Amino acid sequence: MPSVRRTASPAFAGAVILLVVLLVACSSPAASSAPLTVSGAWVRSVAIPNQPTAAYLTISNGSGQSDALVGASSPDAASVELHQTMTDASGMTGMQAMDRLEVPPEGEVSLQPGGNHLMVMGLSHPLATGGRLELDLQFEHAGKVVVMAEVRDG
Repeated sequence: MPSVRRTASPAFAGAVILLVVLLVACSSPAASSAPLTVSGAWVRSVAIPNQPTAAYLTISNGSGQSDALVGASSPDAASVELHQTMTDASGMTGMQAMDRLEVPPEGEVSLQPGGNHLMVMGLSHPLATGGRLELDLQFEHAGKVVVMAEVRDG
């Protein structure tokens, strides 16, 4: 009795390959998530160079992995630091530098007046309302994200 050899049809083989590709893509964390985004960036206007100011923005993390803002800079400033506003037991309010700001997976963090913010120090020029200031944000996983902050009256 002659042996019969069966081969898969090209359509069946293509379907199997497509299924494998889809399974791998769906199991990848990056495939099912949006990247880290920054929106609503603005900075308070200042009339005098070298006068410190504050910048605010919202960070949205569409991924399934936490990330953290770990640094910031600007080509127009000597330094940019991440700060938090705190009130002590006696009611005194002040600022304290932070090393990092956690951004939870599928979450959002806002830097806003009276809370977390970026202190922009050593500006090389005044910031007039309607202008823009480049902020270079450094994230633990997403890397460098460059945003243009709108200059507004405080």
